[in-house]
Amino acid sequence: MACPFCAPTDPTLSERVSQSDAASLGQWVEAQEMDGSKGAETKFAVLSHLKFPEKVKPATIHVPEFVRGQTGDLFLLLGQLDPDSESIILWERPEAITETAFQYVNQAPAPETAPAKRLPYFHRFLEFSDPLIGDDAYAEFAKAPYEAVFAARESYSREKLRKWLTSEDVLAPRRGLYGLLLGLVGNDEDAQLLKQLIDDQSDSVRLGIDGVMAGFVLLRGNDGLRYLRLKIFEDPKTPITDVHAGLTAMRFLWRSGPPDISRDIIKETVHGALDRPEAADLAIADLARWKDWSVQEELMTLYHKKDTENPLGQIATRRAIIRYLLASSLDDDAKDQPQHVEQAKQYIEEIRKSDPRGVAAAERIFGRRRLRSD
Repeated sequence: MACPFCAPTDPTLSERVSQSDAASLGQWVEAQEMDGSKGAETKFAVLSHLKFPEKVKPATIHVPEFVRGQTGDLFLLLGQLDPDSESIILWERPEAITETAFQYVNQAPAPETAPAKRLPYFHRFLEFSDPLIGDDAYAEFAKAPYEAVFAARESYSREKLRKWLTSEDVLAPRRGLYGLLLGLVGNDEDAQLLKQLIDDQSDSVRLGIDGVMAGFVLLRGNDGLRYLRLKIFEDPKTPITDVHAGLTAMRFLWRSGPPDISRDIIKETVHGALDRPEAADLAIADLARWKDWSVQEELMTLYHKKDTENPLGQIATRRAIIRYLLASSLDDDAKDQPQHVEQAKQYIEEIRKSDPRGVAAAERIFGRRRLRSD
């Protein structure tokens, strides 16, 4: 699974080159706007070909559109063979590029290379002075599976990660990735830095704090989980966006955390979000996926609790509780039905008396017949 703490990205330069039939570095020569029956065209002098489908590579490329530029400006030219004519290349709109960025693409490991072997190259260019390069290097990490990110950890620089995490010049969403990476290579001093970032709640919306939380737990282990439960999930003053970020971090740790991080403590940590009306439905869904049936009684109390300040949140929470109980009642793989199965069936029938439509709708989602406790 790709980085859960990274902002969405466009296709990387390596991906775009790999998917193209032609890729060249062109120098702007001249451009002609559309004039009557004469179509627009821009002429480029080719400085280098990354790939080209013909044996005889052209010295100039004419793109049938107007591209504004000045003599000597550099552009990346990407094109696809016309499916109706193998001798015609359909060019994408040229993209301004520097010589450094072109060499960065030229020297990058091919997309077919194992991601764990590609990432050390791109780590060198994170936050590079040329935005095109820095953005692309970030995109490579954002798209890489966590297993590859973990495998390449020895190539990461603690000093750079610490600098980026505290720099106002770094885009906030990227701190999620950098927090995670620091969690893979850091020490106790770095854990303290991540804790300070978690504690600083001066902004109501903190993009990337989910990855910082995950990195903190990777360094502090179960003690880190316990701290997040108190600081993030159980403190009513914590902004709800931080609670959502914490849930994202818990899902990552459940799926990809090391063996010494207790899944039981992850579940206990998420229990702390049940008293937050704006996040309870998400926490309940996570507990159901993780088959934590220990909070049935607590959820029934929550179901009957009135919330006049957040009626829509109460509806979402009640729906999540019904789905949780249905999932619990169906978790009957054991020969002798566990106690949670019978208890869940009883609670479902109790709720059915006051909300038959809600229970029936949830049952349709589960694709099962109406459940009875008898």
